[in-house]
Amino acid sequence: VGGKGQGAYLAAAAARPGSVALAQFYGGDAGDALAEALRKRAPGADEALWIRTASQTRICTTLVADGDATEIVEPSGAVTASELDALRAALASRTAPGLLAAGSLPPGVPADFYSTCAAATLAQGGKFLIDAVAGLEDAVAAAASVGAVMVLKVNARELLLAAGDPLAAGAADSVDDAARTAKAAHALASKLSSDALAAILWTDGPHPGGALVGDAVYALAGPSLSEFGPVLSPIGAGDTVAGTTFAKWLEDGDPVQAFAYGLACGAASCLTAENAVFDAEVAAAIHARTVVTKTN
Repeated sequence: VGGKGQGAYLAAAAARPGSVALAQFYGGDAGDALAEALRKRAPGADEALWIRTASQTRICTTLVADGDATEIVEPSGAVTASELDALRAALASRTAPGLLAAGSLPPGVPADFYSTCAAATLAQGGKFLIDAVAGLEDAVAAAASVGAVMVLKVNARELLLAAGDPLAAGAADSVDDAARTAKAAHALASKLSSDALAAILWTDGPHPGGALVGDAVYALAGPSLSEFGPVLSPIGAGDTVAGTTFAKWLEDGDPVQAFAYGLACGAASCLTAENAVFDAEVAAAIHARTVVTKTN
């Protein structure tokens, strides 16, 4: 299972068994294979929010060699208006204490879709974690409108892009520049300008993660993975971070400490060959040695 939202769901479900549901569009043979894989990984999954589409679920292939990754991404099929309405109606039928939105939006799905999901499902004091850069202004406005709090989780490259300071074409995926990412986080928070935005969290591949809460910037550094075993696949690590950060944030309400836990789970997932799979004991050991430093 390699989809961004599906990977985040599986990681969250592993951290909070029985308390997480997945809302998704899927279709065709590829979509059916995805659904079956999800059933095997998360037996007894609540499928009330699974909407099967007439269009085929796209296949994205990631090639990794010598630390570099290249993605071959098929075009995405369109979601019809009736399919979109079906998921919206299903979401509106329930209220949840938290919502995690992750993944790109296929044709037919409007840019404000995640914000409408938040407005439909979150109650006063709800928690909204978004692992995407599409429709951020609408998303934070939706969180504010229902009295929810929002945390944005992105990778450092996405953070720079959203803040208007993108990396040059052909640059490495990681940024490894704490001052630049902190400046970008401040700029993005100023641009979004909402009391509903509780934190901006960012990953940066093998480099320390970062967090902005108010005016405070934090660096989160874990131990070397070589101490725990060989890195088998980094694919899905970001999804694991999102899902487990979300699960932990729902429990204790501290986004930075939740992110430290999520980063440890994401690191542990790099030691397995399967996406969004991690050993909880290894994650706990990494988490115990993760250092959170306030840098300003």
